[in-house]
Amino acid sequence: MGELKLAINQYCDANKIDRVFGEDGQITRSTQKRFSYNFSKVKEILEPMGKWNEILTINTPKFRKLIETLPHYLKKEIDQTKTLEREFKVISAVKKK
Repeated sequence: MGELKLAINQYCDANKIDRVFGEDGQITRSTQKRFSYNFSKVKEILEPMGKWNEILTINTPKFRKLIETLPHYLKKEIDQTKTLEREFKVISAVKKK
């Protein structure tokens, strides 16, 4: 499976494409990114509001849920603290019916 994934990625990169169609279906490649946050800066943003203790033990799902409750300007400030942790390609295949 690893060899197949490598071959698909190489083909897509060489041809600058992310989707290949065939008689039986298609293969699609998409990019996914994972981010991490600079929590010392996030603390500076959340502590004055009394929200820092809600995520004191950094729990990513809890942190994401909290972010959704914040005003837009704070979401934007927190978003500026994130850095790209890793990026990878995801390949999916769809068989024609």
